[in-house]
Amino acid sequence: MKIFTALFLPVLVFFNSISYSQFDKEIAQFIDKYADSMMTIAQQPGMIISITRGDTIIYQEAKGIANIETGEKMHPGMRFRIGSLTKTFTVTVLLQLVDQGLLKLDDPVSKFFPLEMVPNGDSITVRMLADMTSGLYNYSELDEFAAQMTQTPGRKWKPAELVEIAVKQKPYFAPGLGWHYSNTNTVLIGMIIEKLTVHSLEEEIRSRIIDKLGMKNTDFATVPEISGYHPEGYGEDDAAFVYPWVDVTTKYDPSWAWAAGAMVSDIYDLKIYLKALAEGTLISPEMQKERLKWGLDKDGLKYGAGIFQLRNEFLGHNGSYPGFHNISVHSPKSNITIIIFFNTQSNRSPDDFLKAILPMIE
Repeated sequence: MKIFTALFLPVLVFFNSISYSQFDKEIAQFIDKYADSMMTIAQQPGMIISITRGDTIIYQEAKGIANIETGEKMHPGMRFRIGSLTKTFTVTVLLQLVDQGLLKLDDPVSKFFPLEMVPNGDSITVRMLADMTSGLYNYSELDEFAAQMTQTPGRKWKPAELVEIAVKQKPYFAPGLGWHYSNTNTVLIGMIIEKLTVHSLEEEIRSRIIDKLGMKNTDFATVPEISGYHPEGYGEDDAAFVYPWVDVTTKYDPSWAWAAGAMVSDIYDLKIYLKALAEGTLISPEMQKERLKWGLDKDGLKYGAGIFQLRNEFLGHNGSYPGFHNISVHSPKSNITIIIFFNTQSNRSPDDFLKAILPMIE
C-alpha cells in the first residue's frame, strides 16, 4: 500500500445531541448500519460523518475512538489532516492569480522553470498541471521516496526536491495525451504561486481563502504536530490488515505533501469552504467555467482544475495522508454538503462510504 499518495487555537462548535425526527430516518438508519459495520467488521477506529442541506443537518455523528491509548471518543468538533483536499485550495489561489492577469492557464511551465528542472516544460501548460494531464511522474508513488520517508520520516522536504525526484522518472505520457493523478503537478503550482506573489503558499492560502471565509480552525501545516482538538491518526504496516493500529499522527513532516496535501481543518470550516469552492464564489464566473473543463471524464468521475465531480452534481475532492482519510463534496444543485472522515489511512475508504450514500441523497 502506498501511504504517501496524499490522494487522492480552535473555536469549537458542539452538537451534543441531534434529533432525526424531522429528517429521513431511513437514510440515518442506513448510514448508522454502514458505519457500525465499518467499526466492527473492518475494525475502523473512528469516523466523522456530516451531511447537511444548507444549514439543516441531515445526519451528523462522530463514531468510535479518537485515541486508542486513552479511550477518548471521536467528536464532530475535532480537527484533522485533509490531505489532497489541500489541492483545491492551492489551485483556487492559482485561478485567482489568473483572474488578476498575473499568468494564463495556457502559459507553458517553461515560463516559470528552466527545462533542466522540468523537462517538456515548453509543452506542459499550467492548465495541464491543474487538471493532471501533464504526464509528470508522481513522486509519492516511487519506492525510492517511500524508503526515504521510512528512514527519515521527520525530514523537511523542499518543494524543488520533490520535483527533482519526479522528473528523473519517465513521464506517464506526452503532455496533454492522457491523465494521471500526480502530486508533482500541484507542488509545481505551489512553486508558481510563490514566484508570482513573492509570498509563501501558506500566506497566500490564508489571506485569500481562510481569512476571507472566516475559517477559524483551518491552517496550512508546517510542523508534524496538530494544534488544538484532534484525534490521533492510525496506520498499518502494509496492505494486509495489521493490528494493533500504529499511531502515526506526528510521525511525518507535512512538507512531503506541501501544496498537494499539508492542510488541517474541521467539518464546520469545510462546510463553509466546500460551498464556496463548488459554487465558484472565490473566483470569477469565467474562471469557474475554466476550472470545470474536465481533464478526465470517465466512469462517472470528472476531474478538472484541482477538483472532481461525481454524479454530475457533487464537487470536491478526497484526501489521504498517513493516519487520516476524508472525502468532502458539495452539490450546488441540491445545496447538500457531505464530509466523511476516518482517522486511518488504509484499505477502508470513505470514498466507498460516499458511493453507498449518494444514491439515497436527493
